[in-house]
Amino acid sequence: MKLNKLKLGAILALTVIIGIQIPIKSNALEVVNQYDTILTESNTEKNIQVEISEKVRDKVSQEEIDDLINEADDGDVILIHDVIYSEEDNEIDNNMIRPMIDSFRYTKTTKSNVKTNQNLGSKFVCSVAKGQTKTINATYKMSATVKGTYDNFLEITGKRSVSYTVEDKFTGPKGSKNSREYRIKFIGDKGNYTQKLYEIIGPKQSVIRTHKGTYTTPKKGLMYSIDRTIK
Repeated sequence: MKLNKLKLGAILALTVIIGIQIPIKSNALEVVNQYDTILTESNTEKNIQVEISEKVRDKVSQEEIDDLINEADDGDVILIHDVIYSEEDNEIDNNMIRPMIDSFRYTKTTKSNVKTNQNLGSKFVCSVAKGQTKTINATYKMSATVKGTYDNFLEITGKRSVSYTVEDKFTGPKGSKNSREYRIKFIGDKGNYTQKLYEIIGPKQSVIRTHKGTYTTPKKGLMYSIDRTIK
């Protein structure tokens, strides 16, 4: 693996919102013009170049880089611009909790087959041709999910979501490629759960019902782009 440094102009400015909290300004792409360039080759013999913003290079794992490489085409240039972590999402309070549990009932959740740092999918932002710009004003969000029945959603996933709000101009590539595609990749945990609802009557307690299913909990988001040649 060869490591050197490239100087690139600012590519994108964005505003970051975590969950539905107060917007937090992110100047990462406004001020960072230093990138690390990693020349790498995957097992499928694809030649992929990965460039990581100096400000976030310590926040991106090799596993995450490899995942982007596996999804890319031969000759693509991947630029990782920014990283955001999940926080609490207040919308979950109204939409996901069943307010039926009282002092005589409680839930207990166990998890199995838990896998961390999993690829939970990505969302397309825009594609920009070389020498062109596009203005985007949109929010891209991924929240915790449960597939199955439950009595207490938060005991399974917690109140987690990752959300980006972008409000700026996106530019095309400056190198030999003629198209740049911007995307946001979401990373988190997933697994199986078993949730039991107990009822207490006097000195005894019993299981009223049992729920089973799968869940995902987003923990992180990567703002990245792919430069490629479109014929």
